[in-house]
Amino acid sequence: MATTTEQCTCSRGVDMCMKLGSCQDFCASRNDYLTAINAEVDKIACTGPFYDCGADRQCKATSQCQRLTCNAKEGVKKTPCYGFCMIADRKVLAASIANDGKTINVVLNTAAAPGSFACAPLFNADTAAILGSDAWCSVSGKELKIALGRSATIMPGNDSLTLAPSQTLLTDLLLGNATFSGAAIPVVKCGDCQAPTARLIGPKLVSEPCDPSTAADITFDASFSSGSSGRPLTRIVWAQVNGAGAPITGAAANVVLAAAID
Repeated sequence: MATTTEQCTCSRGVDMCMKLGSCQDFCASRNDYLTAINAEVDKIACTGPFYDCGADRQCKATSQCQRLTCNAKEGVKKTPCYGFCMIADRKVLAASIANDGKTINVVLNTAAAPGSFACAPLFNADTAAILGSDAWCSVSGKELKIALGRSATIMPGNDSLTLAPSQTLLTDLLLGNATFSGAAIPVVKCGDCQAPTARLIGPKLVSEPCDPSTAADITFDASFSSGSSGRPLTRIVWAQVNGAGAPITGAAANVVLAAAID
C-alpha cells in the first residue's frame, strides 16, 4: 500500500498541508464484495450436464450463471459459468384462499420469474372460468397471487387449479424457457375466514289464517347477500338453528315455526 499523500500550500511563510488519503488497489478494495457475491453463485452453480446436483435436481446451462472478477485493466467484470443446479420438475405445491376471500395464494416449489399478467392464459379453460374473466396474477419468488375477478365462482374445498399445458407465463427464475406444469391442485379453505354479509328480504310479521288450508307460502330472498370479498354468494343454504347455532330439523322445526306464528 502506498504512503499517505498530502496537498500543501504556503501561507505567510507557513506550510498548510491537508491529507488526501491513502492509495489502495481498486480490486483489493472490492475483494470482500466480490467474494460474497461469488459465494452465493457457487451455492447453486454447476460445471456441466453430468454434474451431480443431488436428488430431484439437474444441471442446466443458463446465461444467468455469472461470477464477478476484477483486474487492474478492466475493473470488475462478469465472467460466464456453465449453469445452475435446478429443480427438475417445476410445479404448484399448494393453493389456499385468503381470509378476505379476495385472493388465492399459490405456493411454488421453486422461484419463478417475477411478473404481473391476466390469469386466463395461465390456466386451463375450466379454471380460468371459475377465477373470473378479469382475474389478475402476480408472481414473486415462490409465490403466485391470484386476485379473483368480479365474476369468480370458485369454491374452496371443492374446486382446484390446473395450469394450461401450453402456458408460457409462469417460468423458472433462472431458466426462462423452463415452464411450470403439473396436475390439479385443490384450493384449501381459509383458516380464519371473514363472515359474509347476509341480507334477508321477507315479511317481518306473519298472521295465522283462520283456515290453515288457505295459508299462502312465505318467501324470503337472500340473493342480495355477499361474501367478504363483496361478490354475490354462489350458494345459500337455509336452516333453522337454536340459540347455540345448532340445526333444528324434522318435527322440532315445525314446532318452532308454529310457536313463532302463535
